[in-house]
Amino acid sequence: MELTIEFLRNKFTEFNNRYYNGALMEPSFELFKSRRLGGQYSWGNGMPGKIRINVYYKRDERSYCEILLHEMIHLYIRQNKIKDNRAHHGSAFKREMSRINSFGDYNVTLHCDSKGLECDAPEGKEYFIGSYKVKGKRRFVFVISKNRLEYYQRLFMQYPSHFSDAVIFTSKNSAEFDSYSQCRRSIRGWYKTDEEFKALFDEHQSLVYKVGNKLCVA
Repeated sequence: MELTIEFLRNKFTEFNNRYYNGALMEPSFELFKSRRLGGQYSWGNGMPGKIRINVYYKRDERSYCEILLHEMIHLYIRQNKIKDNRAHHGSAFKREMSRINSFGDYNVTLHCDSKGLECDAPEGKEYFIGSYKVKGKRRFVFVISKNRLEYYQRLFMQYPSHFSDAVIFTSKNSAEFDSYSQCRRSIRGWYKTDEEFKALFDEHQSLVYKVGNKLCVA
């Protein structure tokens, strides 16, 4: 769906009445685009603050509602000066999240999953994908920052027993890869079954590196 500020205001009023007896102060709302966040609540200019919802990824109505409810919990904690044992998602946040979820209408979560969603990435954007085998019938897949290709090739060659059957290839699959971190030194990605990896690899644009081959980037 195409999210609007009016939709957020209407849903905020509905959720405020249903879950908080209308006690929450209404914040301002803003749409923004980010590869990482689902939403954000801030109070830098004082209460009631601002709720921002990410529209970089295309979500359905239910998903947007769950993100809004997540941010409303932050507002509730801040408005009522509730002490929590963590800065963002501590025990107080989790208790309130469980209370909201107990109504059975939505499933609010601590973190927002964007993997596999269609996104607003530039058409034809190319990603450099690294992958190697792990124990069992799985592979680890991650996105490499373009200027770190030689670093990861050397890493694969230096530790062949750890990076078994390593490959680097290019892909334009933004729905799969745009939510991944761009890795420079540490490796952060996802585990894939052999079948899942084959589907991603079969659509690759070019093979940049394979065990025993020299690096060759067009």
